Amino acid sequence: MTMQRALAVVGALMVAATAHASPSSPWDDVAHPNRRRCGQLVEEAAKLAEQHQPKAAAQKARAAVVLCPSDRLVLQSAGELLLGAHEYVEARLRLERARVLADAAPATRDRELSLAFLLGFAREVTADLDGAIEEHRRLEAMGGLPPPNQYLVHYDLGDELMATGRLTEAIDEYRRAMVLAPPTKPVVRLALAVALDRDEQVDQARAEIVAILAFDPELRSLGSDEYVFVPPEDIYYYRAIALYERGATAEARFNLRTFLAELPSSPYAARARERLAEAEQRVDPRELEPAALGTDRLLVARALGPVVTELESCLPGPRVVRVRLQVAGGRLAADPQHPAAECLDRVLSHIDTRLVVEARPAVVSVPLAGRRGAASAP
Repeated sequence: MTMQRALAVVGALMVAATAHASPSSPWDDVAHPNRRRCGQLVEEAAKLAEQHQPKAAAQKARAAVVLCPSDRLVLQSAGELLLGAHEYVEARLRLERARVLADAAPATRDRELSLAFLLGFAREVTADLDGAIEEHRRLEAMGGLPPPNQYLVHYDLGDELMATGRLTEAIDEYRRAMVLAPPTKPVVRLALAVALDRDEQVDQARAEIVAILAFDPELRSLGSDEYVFVPPEDIYYYRAIALYERGATAEARFNLRTFLAELPSSPYAARARERLAEAEQRVDPRELEPAALGTDRLLVARALGPVVTELESCLPGPRVVRVRLQVAGGRLAADPQHPAAECLDRVLSHIDTRLVVEARPAVVSVPLAGRRGAASAP
């Protein structure tokens, strides 16, 4: 889910809802003496949030809740502001209370849309995936969000369904999101690629990734804090399959190993191990430097593929480092100044020299995803 986009959408809905709200009567002021002050606090909090002061905004929102603990609009606004401050658990508490009040006395359509969107998000990021799906299905049944953000509920449902192992439904939702999403949101398409890959629809997944890389070759969209992944560790899987297709196999191995280390109980751990086994047999010519080696890069990459995992066992980790290798006389050797040269050379002595016998003498740099706690020989 996109955090900033979510809050921007809901902010617009809340403004619309407030604009259409009925003016309070004098009797309301008697029955709810703090309502006006609560409204001021919410307004001040919203301004602080716009000024990128989420913590200060959250404090104002809390003060409003203390004064008006049963005011649905105050609770809903506080929940939104607390989400912006990444106070997810507290935000959900306020929004769940708003849901109880809303079920008893529904408000305007815009306000109901915003509550369903926010509460679904709050449940999602606090690991209540079934509850998130329920709330976002409610939003979907109401017609979803207004243009140009119709895609968001389908994208969020895709995330939630995939996290619960319901791949067929997730793929359907991601496809709906793709049709509606602007082209500036490549992560929506990457989410579909991940779901297709996990469903072992490999060719379709690769086609989506190729399209993504044409738009975002550096995967900058994954480096933004705009996105919240469900579960958070899924970002490593997203990166891995895109990096592998881009030819960055060392970084793909690093990300797959990290995913498996941090989320070993994932329903997709077995698929991640399959992808890792594939990546552990391959070095892509595109990741070798210098590019001036030309066709010799292909020869060196083919020779290194079968031993790349053993080479990585010589190096400290978990991190990706570049290692210089000397190509000469039909053999490969490590830079003698490298701390792990002895270990690397022992592994390199096992390569099929027939693959590099025609390679010209050169120094080549190869990225390796280190796996050891120290650079000493295993």
